[in-house]
Amino acid sequence: MSNPAAVVGLQQRFAGEHMDALLQGRATVARAVRRTADETLRPIEEKKFQTAAE
Repeated sequence: MSNPAAVVGLQQRFAGEHMDALLQGRATVARAVRRTADETLRPIEEKKFQTAAE
């Protein structure tokens, strides 16, 4: 691979794939954080509304 254009193309492809994987990983973490927050807050909110109604 002594052709500089081929090396640059390979490097760009690698960088693109790396960024895609990074963004997919961050999206997965964001969804997990959101789900955890929802599951944690739901019982707290229900208890708050029950207390307020009494």
